[in-house]
Amino acid sequence: FEAAFLRFEIPISKDVVLNKYFLDNLNLESLTTKAYRSYSPYDLVVNERKVISVPLEKVFLGLFAAAANGGVYKSYRWGAAYGRLRAWEAMRAFANVPEDFSQEQANEAFYQHEWFQFDSTDGWFHETGYNLGAMCLHKGGQELVVVAATDSD
Repeated sequence: FEAAFLRFEIPISKDVVLNKYFLDNLNLESLTTKAYRSYSPYDLVVNERKVISVPLEKVFLGLFAAAANGGVYKSYRWGAAYGRLRAWEAMRAFANVPEDFSQEQANEAFYQHEWFQFDSTDGWFHETGYNLGAMCLHKGGQELVVVAATDSD
């Protein structure tokens, strides 16, 4: 699990978040691409990282799946109803929505931000089941929230 709340002096845009060099300089293990040797001594493999802009519903679904199912072996940590509640709580934290906001007010706030998903092949994500890489660029572009989680055997 890795999480970060980053604040910038100068506002950044969606295009900056999608930039490989910007992400490499955040010093987050889940976002850093590394070169490594494959099993062949002659092959140098450069990891691939994919970052895409997504509708907030995609981030919500990733959070919901993880909360409701509990992991790769379907431990059903919370189940559907409590999983949905936990996913909404996580979305509120992502977007820094005040607790006293109604769900309608929270929904309006969610749509004011830019949402992203990411994945990489550098081994940080175990690729055994649930992998979650999500970012929320707050309105105004001065705050970026990053959450990454992976499940393993």
